Amino acid sequence: MAAGDSSHFLDLLKMAGKGNEPQERGQARVRRFQASALNGRMICVPGGMRTPSVSAAMRNSLRGHCELRMTAVGTASKIRGAGRLMEPQWFRVYQAVKTAILVGELQAGSKVPPEFDLSEEYGVSRNTVRRAYLALSQEGLIRSVNGRGSFVMQRGMTYEVDATSRFRDVLDRQGVHSAVRLLESEYTEADEEIARILKVEPGHPLLRATDLILGDEVPFILTVRHIRADLIEDLEQKLKEANSLTLVARREGLGQLRRVSTTVEARLPTEREASLLQSPINAPVLLVYSAGGVDNGILLECQRAVMNSQRIRLSFQSEAR
Repeated sequence: MAAGDSSHFLDLLKMAGKGNEPQERGQARVRRFQASALNGRMICVPGGMRTPSVSAAMRNSLRGHCELRMTAVGTASKIRGAGRLMEPQWFRVYQAVKTAILVGELQAGSKVPPEFDLSEEYGVSRNTVRRAYLALSQEGLIRSVNGRGSFVMQRGMTYEVDATSRFRDVLDRQGVHSAVRLLESEYTEADEEIARILKVEPGHPLLRATDLILGDEVPFILTVRHIRADLIEDLEQKLKEANSLTLVARREGLGQLRRVSTTVEARLPTEREASLLQSPINAPVLLVYSAGGVDNGILLECQRAVMNSQRIRLSFQSEAR
């Protein structure tokens, strides 16, 4: 998003909102601004004011007729464009940055302008810009890294699911640093449902582990895993050290951990899930239920993965026969 384009857009909005219009016989004066796109230039009538070379995204944002009505004391009360009330300041900043991302002016991985720069450019407070960035983050468009700023997120990362695939490998192949954050772990016993899935008796000893899978500190997947504790001695500690059940199974001589079943459904997230995944509460998440076994045919684990559907696409691969 070119800085010049944003400033031209801002100049129009600032002029529209300055007010201090004198009263005229107790009636509010009405000034009309007509914006049109002509050969890459925005022309605002009246006043002969011209702003050259705005981007296509900005031209689309201003295309059409906007009627600015002034109150008796000269403050702008509403902008009518397609019958809409004037949008909040944070929403205008949000919409401008979102448009720049969607049309490719801001590429995935690039840094978005600092809060201070946008607050100066748009004539708003840093809290207003921060509110716009929060909305963009909740939509999965940007991510904030403490001490580094905010960056455009890669959207629609494809996870090709097969018997041995891991989402962390997908992240690593695309140059995104992957990590697993262990949120909770405790030894427990299998209830009837888990026992049925793992083909053990109810009450069988298990380790329940809740993990958050991240890429460049951005949460992608929240998993709850039930792992047979009788097959690996001191499982909880070994899992904490290795951060990978696949690696632990291999080290313990159980062989390759393979996915043997997968079921996918969708629903709205719980408040906790939305918070941990930094996902909008009204945006569906993917629920992926799976079971994994080792080389001797024993089922080692079953898990429920809650995936941010705005950041992950699933693609299922069939093994060659």
